[in-house]
Amino acid sequence: MIRYASLFLVFVSLVSTGLSQPVFQIHSLPSDGILLNNGWHFHTGDNPAWANPTFNDSQWMVMNPTQDIKADSILWKAGQGWFRLRFSIDDSLAKQSLSLLIQQTGASQIFLNGQLIGKFGDLGTTNEQVQAVTPVNSAFIGMPVWHSGQQVLAIRFAIQKGIPYIVFADRPNTALSLRLIQTNHLGLQLEGNVSVYFDFLRAGLYFIFFIIHFALFWFNSWQKSNRYFFLYALLNSISCVLIGLAYEQVHLAATRMVFLISLNLVFLVGQLFLLTAIYTTFNQRRGIVYWGMVLYAVVRTCWGIKFCERVKFVVHDLNVH
Repeated sequence: MIRYASLFLVFVSLVSTGLSQPVFQIHSLPSDGILLNNGWHFHTGDNPAWANPTFNDSQWMVMNPTQDIKADSILWKAGQGWFRLRFSIDDSLAKQSLSLLIQQTGASQIFLNGQLIGKFGDLGTTNEQVQAVTPVNSAFIGMPVWHSGQQVLAIRFAIQKGIPYIVFADRPNTALSLRLIQTNHLGLQLEGNVSVYFDFLRAGLYFIFFIIHFALFWFNSWQKSNRYFFLYALLNSISCVLIGLAYEQVHLAATRMVFLISLNLVFLVGQLFLLTAIYTTFNQRRGIVYWGMVLYAVVRTCWGIKFCERVKFVVHDLNVH
């Protein structure tokens, strides 16, 4: 009897050891919060049971969800899956009002300890029905933590396919980014995002440049270079305003990508006006060098918009085979 009891204790010990999983410890929060980019596990597919905090995800692959949606071929090819994160908070934080700042390029349902606390976009019932969103910078949800100790975030996530995702102005299409922050510090974090103000500042500088060259062209119409300069400045001024609006107001991923592609084409035309203005200013003949640069700019823009996604799939398939 004692031998069986000993074997049982050994079995329980082994099982508990196998089920124990690393937990991300959070002892305090700075004023700008903590970006939850470590400790995530990911699995392709869809199963409601994966929202259960007691589910064992130790065999799932480790993945950083804050990267671009195309950065990990498994996520991009699958198109749908679940992210899970185990973390622990101290007693002092459990008594605070907490929130999650959300940034994503997809559709998601966010569960905390098995309870649905937020939803962005529409996951639909099939991949074709997914409607992805890219929440504006002010998107956040409450984090109802009722106790200290271990917490489990489980996120059902899907990518909307058929959209020509492009990286515009070095701004990646982040798959999923969650920042844990105290609710009373939300204002500071939201006000700290100054990228849109830089967009409007650049728009103002281009508009001043436009006024100057428009006036020069108005009074000296024979200087054709001023015409190309003011057209270049006008297009860039409008584009900078629209960029700021796109990232602050447009939340549907498909609409934003179409918007950004259009802006890419507007920038291309503006650059061609600038090139022509420089050639005209120095009375240079538009020969093979000029048309070579024009062709390069057009091909580079079209490659970035249209063909990059196809090439990525071809390269991935070659590596697989």
